Amino acid sequence: MLFLLLIVMLGFACTTFSRGNLVLLMLLPASEFLGFVDPMKIAIKGVFDIHALLGLIILTAITVSIFKFNLLLDAKLKVPIFVFFTLWCYGVVYPWQMGHSSLFYSLKASKEFFTIFSFVAVLLFVKTESEIDLAWKYLVGFGVYYSIVEVAGQLTGPGLQEIMSYLMRREDKFLTKIYLPFWPLILIALFYYFYETSQNIEKRYLRMFICFIGLLLTFFRSYFIASLVVVPLLLILTGQGVFKTVQRATASLMVLCVSLILFSFTFGSGLETLDRVADKYLVSPILEVATHSGGSLLGRERVTESKRKLLMENAAFGYGFIDKESALGRKLLYKVGGHNLGFIDKGTIDVPIKFGYIGFGILLLVVASMIMSLLRMAQSYDNKVFYARCMTMATILVVSIAVLPVHAPFTYSYSLLPFGIALGLIEKQRSMLESGKATVC
Repeated sequence: MLFLLLIVMLGFACTTFSRGNLVLLMLLPASEFLGFVDPMKIAIKGVFDIHALLGLIILTAITVSIFKFNLLLDAKLKVPIFVFFTLWCYGVVYPWQMGHSSLFYSLKASKEFFTIFSFVAVLLFVKTESEIDLAWKYLVGFGVYYSIVEVAGQLTGPGLQEIMSYLMRREDKFLTKIYLPFWPLILIALFYYFYETSQNIEKRYLRMFICFIGLLLTFFRSYFIASLVVVPLLLILTGQGVFKTVQRATASLMVLCVSLILFSFTFGSGLETLDRVADKYLVSPILEVATHSGGSLLGRERVTESKRKLLMENAAFGYGFIDKESALGRKLLYKVGGHNLGFIDKGTIDVPIKFGYIGFGILLLVVASMIMSLLRMAQSYDNKVFYARCMTMATILVVSIAVLPVHAPFTYSYSLLPFGIALGLIEKQRSMLESGKATVC
């Protein structure tokens, strides 16, 4: 506990130099201190863990900046954040009122969803344009770092685990799967560099290539395939024109092909590896979605079958946040596998089981409104950097909706924390642009 308190005290001391360091203070423990500190060493079983630490940081940042609460009231995204807060309150209170859980266990089970309120912490705490820029450098920097770790893992194999805390295992002869916490930071970095390059702000081809390989190596093929479809669509919707979009799509496709070829000849046995990688990441994911069988879809369908039956017993309202040690969690231990009741990596089941189909519909509408707000903001200000940031998050939110059949990005911290931070920074920059305190470029 003393170690945890020291982290928080030193972290907030760093914010005296720049409030943008708040993002570093959140991302360092989230990343297991770049993979060199086992999170269990700073955990108190059943009471305090990395998510509790993140919650403490978020609450502290909000508390010391509460006098700026009017910034939240003036935010373009205030309604979506209010809805997220309402869903969080519902998820905590409902199981307690129904006698399914104590308030402590409901709060404990809600700590991952709570990380979305990093949006509020960043919006209220960060002050200047330079602090916003520094915070974005941390966001994309961690994404690049993760991508480099992915590449290093292929070169060294599971041997890298001897010096890092990340779990790793051999997927096949050539590929090592690395379980990176909060890995969507790679997505943020990839899309940010793509839009930054497309706007001629900076030519970030090397970094974009590294992040592309990093995304490829995460084994989250649904995100990979969805990204190939979503980016051209959003470019057209934001008035970039069909011709320009086709040009950029063609260039992106060339980068994809070159990346696959370089990867296959660097880490594998040339053409044989190229054929296997193309089948693994391009052909089979599309076939799985089309046939609703094989790979991730079929595996998650089997795991969630018992949860689906549970959901049907209260489909409209769900069950709220249920901890495995709560009254309902213990009751369902053998019935539906209570040991993993709290985590169902399939958004079309996980969101309804927490908030019911009513809450699921509300959440989808809210995310859709956030996407539309981001697209409007991207076109409303003569600022290329702001455009790139808005388009980055609009793209990621659309991709996140597309992958709901196989992942749950809107209920778990691995995505909600980076999403909240990035959206909070965008909202802060928007308010500064409107007040004339930010640079127009």
